[in-house]
Amino acid sequence: MQILRGLLDGDAIVQLPPFVAPEVPFPSDTFQAFVAEVTRGPSVQHIGYFSWTGDGPHNPESIKRQWQHSEATVKPLVDWFRGVKTSKHPIKRRVSELWSTMCNITP
Repeated sequence: MQILRGLLDGDAIVQLPPFVAPEVPFPSDTFQAFVAEVTRGPSVQHIGYFSWTGDGPHNPESIKRQWQHSEATVKPLVDWFRGVKTSKHPIKRRVSELWSTMCNITP
């Protein structure tokens, strides 16, 4: 969870503009989207991106550039979620000898 919090609280994600949804309907061969809501004190930050192949939505070019920037920015967060989703077993970490001694555990 510390990794997740570190990703969410990084300057790059904190400074992302709000996600703007694509105008529908739109012609597209394929598309993908990622949207997240991050609680920041009393408010909620809406972040995300939209990407496509083919013609795509009819949003302004500035919004399309914003999606491209957001996609690159949130990639580590998306990768983290994918890693959690595909992980079948929790990551096993070696117990440090200092910790094992404090807890009376034999490594």
